[in-house]
Amino acid sequence: MKSLNRALTAGLLMATFAAAAAPASASTWTLRDLGQRICVDSVYGRSTYFLVSVDGTWSSTIGATIHDLPPGSTTSGTSPIPPGSNSSGTVQTAVGVSIPPTPVGVYTARLQATDGTDTQNVPLTVDVRARC
Repeated sequence: MKSLNRALTAGLLMATFAAAAAPASASTWTLRDLGQRICVDSVYGRSTYFLVSVDGTWSSTIGATIHDLPPGSTTSGTSPIPPGSNSSGTVQTAVGVSIPPTPVGVYTARLQATDGTDTQNVPLTVDVRARC
């Protein structure tokens, strides 16, 4: 009887360790590059939104932010994307931006999305002109 108990205990321990060592299923998502470009009047500036679309499957909330905008620009909060999946190219959220009067030029910003483990970036083009 003792050897049966030992065998069962050993089997349970091996199964427990094997389950603990097995990798958790990873989220597989991609931040879609929508080729977003905005024109900003150099004298007046502009307030607008950049769209966020994620394809795939994810198990953690995805947040989005924008970096490298022209100096003095601000962003407004965005709604996080809850766990889920998407394969249709649907836009899940948007990030508001306010760009002040800025010298003429083409600026490359970046849209960043993260689920806390995976972080992805896509470029955004801010085209500042004398007139749009």
